[in-house]
Parts: sequence; structure tokens; C-alpha cells
Amino acid sequence: MLWIIIFLIIELLIIISVLTSIYSFFRAVVIRFSFLKKLRELANRKGYTLTEKRKRVASLFKHSSLPDIVFEAEGKKYLIRFITCFKRKRFYHFANAEYFAYFAKIFFVLPLAKKEEDLKGNERFRRIPPLDEQYADLESQVVLLFNPAPVEITYGSKVISNGDHIENCIIYSAKGFLELFEK
Repeated sequence: MLWIIIFLIIELLIIISVLTSIYSFFRAVVIRFSFLKKLRELANRKGYTLTEKRKRVASLFKHSSLPDIVFEAEGKKYLIRFITCFKRKRFYHFANAEYFAYFAKIFFVLPLAKKEEDLKGNERFRRIPPLDEQYADLESQVVLLFNPAPVEITYGSKVISNGDHIENCIIYSAKGFLELFEK
């Protein structure tokens, strides 16, 4: 009888885990499509140019050497590269414009941790490939656009937000990027 209860609990935990992952994916898709719709409306209203270089859903999973979107506004060209934060309570840390780690702070483990090594294994690492040579002109501005956005983004020991730089890239959330042109 006890093994049946244990089996049901394990099965329930697996179902909850799968449903949480599915919810996170669909949440990211809805937020991304909503942002792209607002950006397209802004471009049409103000006469800006918007060119999608990659498929919308592909940019959720894998970074490419192509920009996700080329957005031309007010005489400037913005090469937008999406960075997706699937789970809400993630923290992102950049080593440079190409390498970053993301992690969740596990608050219920902190009192139990005796040293920093006890908290290892929670982080994931990603790489953003450099842009192709055809996008290397000096007049373009590379934008790392977080959509959906994480809780916090750091570069070195500094917390960064909309309009801050990581090397030659400018950081924006979707809302911050739209507000830049709504003035």
C-alpha cells in the first residue's frame, strides 16, 4: 500500500514539473509575440523599418550569428538579439557580451548552506555567437533585448538596466525598448 502512495506522489511531481515547463514556454511565446506586435505597430505608426531575420519561435531557444530583428528608427539601425528568460525568478550574469550564466537563488537552501560550494550546480551557461561580418558596420547598434525579462542582470559587480552597456551592446527589456521610441 505504501509503495502505491509513493508511486502516486512521484507521478504527481512529474506531472507538475512537465506542466510548469509547458506553462513557461507558452508564457514566453505569448510575451514575445505581444512585444513583436507592439513593435510592428510602432514601426507602422512612426514610419520605422522592421525586418525579422529569424523565425519568431527559433529565437526563444537558440542564439544565432544573425540578429533576430533589424530595426531602423530615427536614422539609426538597431540589431536586436533576443535573450529569453523562461522562468520569472532568474538572475543573469554576464562575463562579457558573448558569455552569460543564469541561475535561480534558492532561498530555502541558503540557511542550510555552510559555504558557497554548497550552492553550486544551480547555474546554467549560455553563449551568444558573434554577429556575421555583414552586420559589422559601425553605424549599427547591437541591442541585447530581454523578453521576457529576468529579475536582475549583472555585469561584473554592477547591476545593469535599460540603456546600460555590456561592451558594445546596449541592454533593454521589451518595455524599455518600446519606451525609447514612444517619447
